[in-house]
Amino acid sequence: MLSRLVSTRFVSILLIALALGWAVLAIAQKAGSISDSQTGVKPDTPALEVTRIVEAVRGYYQKAGDFSATFSQAYHSKLTRRVTESGGKVDFAQPMKMRWEYDSPDRKTFVTDGKTLWVANWKSKDVSVRKNLKSSQLESSLAFLWGGGDLAADYRIARLELANVEGVAEVNGRQVLELLPKKPNQFEALYLILNATTSAIEETVLVDAVGNRNHLTFKDLKPKQTYPEGHFRLQLPGKDWTEKPVEF
Repeated sequence: MLSRLVSTRFVSILLIALALGWAVLAIAQKAGSISDSQTGVKPDTPALEVTRIVEAVRGYYQKAGDFSATFSQAYHSKLTRRVTESGGKVDFAQPMKMRWEYDSPDRKTFVTDGKTLWVANWKSKDVSVRKNLKSSQLESSLAFLWGGGDLAADYRIARLELANVEGVAEVNGRQVLELLPKKPNQFEALYLILNATTSAIEETVLVDAVGNRNHLTFKDLKPKQTYPEGHFRLQLPGKDWTEKPVEF
């Protein structure tokens, strides 16, 4: 059960990192060769328009550099029809470094330096560790995060004209990009809701393989952050904590 929980949650976290800019570089660097067949766009959504939007997103986060933001999360369970809400702060640094600090409803910390994942549960005082993260099952579906895949080759990318995304996020005149895996994956769809003026990603909705919807909203982005040494690693907070390996 723990392995499934860590895998499901961390897939979402990695995909949010994708949404926030770095994985977008994989497609933006090849913008000139993106075609309708690669993006899978509708007839009324030219590939050129999709490329322009992706380039604008890339440009925004290139200027932002390493950054932090606050976030709120609503997890919509298809099975129970319940909504679980949480929130906190997230820090990003290149390459592939993230630190998610959940402060509600319970404190949890997800940290990765791009090689190892640490998941800390402050209530139970335990830390789960996944070493060699790149060799995990996530690698096949998220290879482009490490520069090992081609986003445009693996996903159909389209701009959608919607008033609401998956019944959980109001668009309100913003732009929406849809990413659909071309092959069976750990998720069905990822939607990016962009500020129409700045191209900042303000909300994301991830639909997993069983239909659960993970909705995140980002606010208070602070660009050009400098983080202390060791910020993207996790040591046991105390002698009464336990550490155990986890596989996924």
